[in-house]
Amino acid sequence: MCGDNCSSSGTASSPAEQDVLTIPDAHCHPTDTPASLPAIPDMRQTSHLTVMSTRSSDFPHVYSLASSSPHKLVPSFGWHPWFSHLLFDDSDPSLIEIWREGEETAHYRKVLRPSPPEEGIVEGLGMPKGLGEAVEEVRAFVERWRREVGTGTGVVLGEVGVDRSFRLPWPKGYRGSGSEDGGGDGKEKALSPYKVSVEHQLAVLRKQFALAGELGLPTSVHGVQAHGALFELFRDLWRGWEVRDLVTDRERDNAHKGPPPFPPRICLHSFSAPPQTLGQYISQPSPSTIYPSTVYYSFSTTINSRNRERTEEVLRMVPRNRVLVESDLHEAGEEMERVLVGAVEEVARVKGWKAEEARRVVRRNWRGWIFGEEQGEGEEEGEEEERRVVKG
Repeated sequence: MCGDNCSSSGTASSPAEQDVLTIPDAHCHPTDTPASLPAIPDMRQTSHLTVMSTRSSDFPHVYSLASSSPHKLVPSFGWHPWFSHLLFDDSDPSLIEIWREGEETAHYRKVLRPSPPEEGIVEGLGMPKGLGEAVEEVRAFVERWRREVGTGTGVVLGEVGVDRSFRLPWPKGYRGSGSEDGGGDGKEKALSPYKVSVEHQLAVLRKQFALAGELGLPTSVHGVQAHGALFELFRDLWRGWEVRDLVTDRERDNAHKGPPPFPPRICLHSFSAPPQTLGQYISQPSPSTIYPSTVYYSFSTTINSRNRERTEEVLRMVPRNRVLVESDLHEAGEEMERVLVGAVEEVARVKGWKAEEARRVVRRNWRGWIFGEEQGEGEEEGEEEERRVVKG
């Protein structure tokens, strides 16, 4: 009979090893550091990586990586708010005509603040892409994934969202007025004073949310200093789609014509909103109805440790079946896994859960976000758990 140092397979493990339940990473960017990708198979405490895109140039790299191991890596395709200025509203006839003439200044004057932008930054940014075209590129990669890899492997819209704090870096080789050192390790570009208007970011987000609603895509959402604007957008999109607790899917489908203009399942990544905003999400719109999207809240030590007191207060409020964890790192390997393990340990500490319980909860919730509630509950109903022996 095995003693305390037995693994789940029945073979003895050394005292320096432990048998653990693996953890899914709800949000990461490993394709930003291609040299780190060979380390992914050695990430033994990680069950899945949800791999984000930020713009169309990422899509082929994310697709290629995820298709190499589709049952461990979940691809995400979408336009991050940091790159939303590179998209123009191609539903505006006047902008269409300007775009055809190769004159991009009108677009950047419309979406950048302060306006008008300096000529140097406009030249450096170049011609924007039509928003409709960009959304169709996302659709094409999602449909290709489902066609070539399979519908049961998971695919996400992401990373998308709203960011009030982000400032555009100056184009390479150009420094305009108001230049400022980006700080950090010296590798960051100097930052310009220009931000993308929230109105434009929301317009880009609406289009992407509509695609998620049409294709039934779970969505990873970035929100920085825009928590109120983001919730108001959701509430606007949800209006008229609220459902009774016991409504059936058929009844819901019959109540509206056409697909919903919002994602079915949402992950608010590195959730940093105040408790009041969380209260808006988790409260019901009326005593007899619920919001139509299922919202999850993901936490990382990378971002959320910046305001530890608020994070702990919010985390205590988040329902058990809505907690996720992430690394939000750009390099695969030991550090990504260390940060991920640290996040689930922090969840366990704040929630008062045992380490094993916290891992099981975030695994089940991750499956719920990616595949839907019924799939998410599979493990508690007896689905085989993935365990691995790791160094203690």
